[in-house]
Amino acid sequence: NDDGEIIVSGIADAVAYDANGRIEVIVDWKSDVDIDAKRLNSYRGQLAAYQRHTGASRGFLVLMTSGKAIAA
Repeated sequence: NDDGEIIVSGIADAVAYDANGRIEVIVDWKSDVDIDAKRLNSYRGQLAAYQRHTGASRGFLVLMTSGKAIAA
């Protein structure tokens, strides 16, 4: 656009595609041993950005150490 070019980069751990080949689900694993609210909110923002830029309708943060999955 007139304001310039925006480049977005990120690495999700896993994605699932729908029948049309579009990303439908993004999964991001985290291995933090002791996660605090600030860090968790940061991860939620990261996952939301992945969803926004790919058009994925669902996303999950998987906290490996605690064995919890958080749907976004």
